[in-house]
Amino acid sequence: NAGAPMLDNATFDTRVAGFYRAATGEIGWDSALDGVQAAFGARAAILQSIDLTSERMLSLHGGGPNLGEALLTYTREFHAIDPRRQHAMGRGPEQLGQWFHCHDLFDDAFVAQDRFFQHYLPAYGTRYNSNVIFGLEEGVINGFILELPASRGSLTADEREDARRLGLHMR
Repeated sequence: NAGAPMLDNATFDTRVAGFYRAATGEIGWDSALDGVQAAFGARAAILQSIDLTSERMLSLHGGGPNLGEALLTYTREFHAIDPRRQHAMGRGPEQLGQWFHCHDLFDDAFVAQDRFFQHYLPAYGTRYNSNVIFGLEEGVINGFILELPASRGSLTADEREDARRLGLHMR
């Protein structure tokens, strides 16, 4: 899983500009996330806000093709049992801003027994997840998430660096 950095300076700058355009309301977050999804060969690039007190999802935006049904099913049935989401909500303040890669915590034995990994993710062609969490305001977190297909595999070391750099701007 090694390779050259995939985001040249112009592509990186274009993706970051999209974040700032979305943050100011010039474009929607889904549009800003489309380019990130494409750049990483991800199934989706997601931005999610969660109220830590109620564990309620406050917002969910996704970049990528044909996400409507997947996001609706996630919101209706699966977000409450997503072990990656539970892990994100349990992170302490010292872990905010640090990237988490699901395969580093959830091994094949866990995946084989977990309903979320066995039913939801395969239905939408997804297996791997890399994400970073930021404090948005007191008691609210934002997650910047890359959902990756099993056939694509997890992020390479160079891709992790590109994602880290993008995450700094997302924050």
